[in-house]
Amino acid sequence: MGEYTIKDLGNKILHQGEAKDFKSFVELNKQNLRYADLKNAKLKYANLKHANLKYADLENADLKYTDLYNADLRYANLKNAKLYNANLENTDLENADLENADLRNANFENADLGNANLKNANLYNAYFKNAYLENADLRNTNLRNADFKNTKPK
Repeated sequence: MGEYTIKDLGNKILHQGEAKDFKSFVELNKQNLRYADLKNAKLKYANLKHANLKYADLENADLKYTDLYNADLRYANLKNAKLYNANLENTDLENADLENADLRNANFENADLGNANLKNANLYNAYFKNAYLENADLRNTNLRNADFKNTKPK
């Protein structure tokens, strides 16, 4: 399958290994990926806890099963991103663009989605306990089975 290297934006090596193992250890915990161009990135199962992704371009990215706990995604472009089963607990998505994103089964507990664009997103079975959704655009969004328990303004 071949060797690969994962580097941060400062060219520091984060991990090296065999490509067959890639899905199990993409470790970007606490990394500064602000303004990163991650269009079409394959980050399935990645650990992006506490990562700074403010203004990052993640259009069409595959982030299925990714852990984005407490990440900063303010103003991020997540159009058409695949976030099926992603953990977005305590994540800041203020002003993020999630148009047409696949967010089925995503966990948004305590997340800030103020002014986020969720037009045409699939939020089937998503969990929003204590989430902040003021001025979020939910037009034409699939909200079937979504749980909005205790959603709140700031």
